[in-house]
Amino acid sequence: MFILLSLLLSGVVFQEPALDQIGSNGKSAYAYVGCHVVEENPKDGNAAYGPLGIVTPVVFFKQISDDGTVGPITTAKPC
Repeated sequence: MFILLSLLLSGVVFQEPALDQIGSNGKSAYAYVGCHVVEENPKDGNAAYGPLGIVTPVVFFKQISDDGTVGPITTAKPC
């Protein structure tokens, strides 16, 4: 149980820099999608990555498309 909690907490901490990019000019923007546990990475042409390109076991943010929408999460299932 402690290991699972540590992994979840690490996912939040490692993905925190994505919050700094919301609304910044010239950078990707991300939307909070809730807790999702990665099951297959990559899948259907999508990949789940944390900061610095590190593969992450838990996803909380998804990149916003150029048209302002957020597509479905294909690599993970809700926690």
